[in-house]
Amino acid sequence: FSSDARVHEVNIKNLYKMLQVEVVLINGSRIDLDLIFRFRRKNIDYLNASDVLKSRQRFENGLWLASERDNQKYIQRFYALNQAEIPDKYVNKEVVKPADQIRSEVYSLPENKGFRKLVNSVAYLFELVLSMQQDQGFLITFSGVDGAGKSTVIEAVKSELEKKHRRRVVVLRHRPSILPIISAWKYGKKQAEEISVSNLPRQGKNSGKLSSLIRFFYYLIDYSFGQWLIHFRHVRKGTIVLYDRYYFDFINDSRRSNIALSPAFTSRFYFLIKKPQFNYFLWAPADVILERKKELDRDTIEALTSRYIRLFSELQKKDATHLYQCIKNLEIGETVSIIMRNITHKPHETDFYQTHSPSKS
Repeated sequence: FSSDARVHEVNIKNLYKMLQVEVVLINGSRIDLDLIFRFRRKNIDYLNASDVLKSRQRFENGLWLASERDNQKYIQRFYALNQAEIPDKYVNKEVVKPADQIRSEVYSLPENKGFRKLVNSVAYLFELVLSMQQDQGFLITFSGVDGAGKSTVIEAVKSELEKKHRRRVVVLRHRPSILPIISAWKYGKKQAEEISVSNLPRQGKNSGKLSSLIRFFYYLIDYSFGQWLIHFRHVRKGTIVLYDRYYFDFINDSRRSNIALSPAFTSRFYFLIKKPQFNYFLWAPADVILERKKELDRDTIEALTSRYIRLFSELQKKDATHLYQCIKNLEIGETVSIIMRNITHKPHETDFYQTHSPSKS
């Protein structure tokens, strides 16, 4: 692979049950290969690889494949151990067994008893700790005024990461949300969320400094403590977290959270917030946004866009280890391609595409 002109880099990970080969191409796409030499789920061996090789069959096209018997054994044991239903296309009605019986057979195998079970358990624990250190996930944030196309891009990026890059992805809205929205204390969580969804953005009437401070510090507490919960619950386990909006809204558009405080004040507390690896501000000309949504007026769209571009430019100058990028989101394919190229390359190899200015478009 490494000698091919189309290959950017090859990464090989030696795990206890397989070799994982990751081939990154120069166009940003990937090829992933799992070279399995031990059939194991966590610390449980459910099939003997040597026996599978001995009973393999050669087909007319010259390929060696596992026998039908081993295929069925693999399918039944794999899904039984994962406590999942076997897909219809894999079910052989003549040989299927109850899941409890299958698990009992697997647990009674010599590989899963006595000292060998202890060795397997220690090996699994060691691999788990190692993977938590080496294969941590990361955070990606998406900001933008309503109508900039955030939701569509987030869904496309999530799909790319899950299907093509085989990563688990979770999407969070605005903040960690270990604390409910403030109105939940009055209406209850469910009704408060329904009210929040049904209302247009930036319609809150709060203008008091004291109430704004209370609201702001309430949400700041959520960020300060919730970010560590997200880190240990998701990031340490290799999960990629996508934020649909982030703390930047409190700096540039605090009115959206019914807070009347200056950007100069709210930006002072950004040092308390965990810095995501990738931060994107998606924007489009006011005419384009107004065609998509009419929730904001032209002046508001242009003012917010200018604030965000200025903020991201300032943050990028101060922090070269994280990406703060503004993308003119007119073609979703191009936008997603830029984002995926950044994510695919290692941090020090990331392409920092030039920030677009609305005045030049």
